[in-house]
Amino acid sequence: MVAANLTQLFVTFINGLHILDYNKLLDAHGHLSVRNRNNATTFFMSRHKAPALVTSPSDIVEYYVANASAVKLNPPGGFFVVPVFDISQCYHNSDTQDLHVRIIPLGAALASRFSAGNSTESLPHYLVVLMQSHGFTTCSIDIETVVFQASYSQIDAEVQFDALAIHHAFLDSNSNHREGLVYLTQKQSTDSWATEKWTVQRPWDFWVREVKVSPLYVN
Repeated sequence: MVAANLTQLFVTFINGLHILDYNKLLDAHGHLSVRNRNNATTFFMSRHKAPALVTSPSDIVEYYVANASAVKLNPPGGFFVVPVFDISQCYHNSDTQDLHVRIIPLGAALASRFSAGNSTESLPHYLVVLMQSHGFTTCSIDIETVVFQASYSQIDAEVQFDALAIHHAFLDSNSNHREGLVYLTQKQSTDSWATEKWTVQRPWDFWVREVKVSPLYVN
């Protein structure tokens, strides 16, 4: 029986998976994970299924944070690793070098990219970390905000890519102009997120509706 206080978490978790799949932020091998609210030493992640096909709590497996092993013996087949940033500098010669986290030191190396030093703040300094040859990782206080960040990280990357392409094309045709792109200042970025983070529920409700009316997803 699923604990009452985890039921809504699992509903949100499945909706999050479907939204990420619908927006092509996860492929069939991608996944979402969330810490267990009742036990800080474990987390939940879907079993060995494509995100679009996860439909119920029976598709969700509890794992230990320390070594990514399943809490229950003989669980449904699951993802045995956690995707990570470029970890080539963290490997020892004897390590399996498949760009996945299997042990605590590699997880700590990824976590260190989010905050400098031994920060004790509730949120990291950076909410998104790019992963060499892999993609990106984003973290936040809840699933809704993580999905929001993932979606708009991709949109922002596409905008920046297009801006750079236009900029380089302009420079090629106007050799006397060497102005660079104008980016947000640190304060503009910080203040903008302070405003926008309160609007997460608006796109979330829309995305939930999108995946609920699609026959592909079972929520």
